[in-house]
Amino acid sequence: MSERMAWALLEVLAGQIPDVAASERARLEEKAAALLRGRDAARLLRSWLPRRAELVRLSAAPSDLPELRADERFVVSGVSDPRSGMSAAGEAEGYVMRADLPSLTRDFLLSSAGHPNVWLHVSDRRLPAEVPPALIAADLADHDGPREDARVLDLLLGGRRS
Repeated sequence: MSERMAWALLEVLAGQIPDVAASERARLEEKAAALLRGRDAARLLRSWLPRRAELVRLSAAPSDLPELRADERFVVSGVSDPRSGMSAAGEAEGYVMRADLPSLTRDFLLSSAGHPNVWLHVSDRRLPAEVPPALIAADLADHDGPREDARVLDLLLGGRRS
């Protein structure tokens, strides 16, 4: 999916009506229904939503991670969001505005060298301080691990009920 349609699908999963054509909305509703049936939800999210944001994996000093997660330029999501149910104190995952990436990288000495422990989803989209559960699910699906995949459907169903 294009970036625009990926975000529109996330809106549908959050129970919102995206600003797209009626035919596009119908296709998005079909995709949302397929996800909520539960078969391969994580795999489907991985295949449908990679263009929602650019994923940049960097490394930071472990002692800097709590401050990074609290930084106003960093919107917590994925394994770093408490609603994910993941215990990932040694990692930080979230969204950053493209314009803020250079200063965030500089301020926290983020580097492409070493073991990556920071997952930055870089976007031009401003997100609320608390992202919708469907976005957390998409981020967990990107990890492609059994623990993360097991949480995807729970988050999707919870997000749909809100």
